[in-house]
Amino acid sequence: MRDRLQKRVLDWIAAAEVELVSIDDGLNAMREIMDKYSDLPCDFADASLVYAATKTNVRDIWSLDRDFIVFSLPDRRRFTVIPSGS
Repeated sequence: MRDRLQKRVLDWIAAAEVELVSIDDGLNAMREIMDKYSDLPCDFADASLVYAATKTNVRDIWSLDRDFIVFSLPDRRRFTVIPSGS
């Protein structure tokens, strides 16, 4: 089921006007995010989403990772995780 959902997201990205954010300049920042959350399961995917959200000031995050709610922006605002609790 998870693979099917991920493929639907790719279809949605292709059809919608979605901004994809480059993370090339954020490798050091992502390392710092992973260090900050080292007591949690914070992997590269999590750190890249937090970094991209920080660069764009976007709080709505699409993630199947239910644990993503523990992360926050530098100003301590929490993310709205979509789909919530699914």
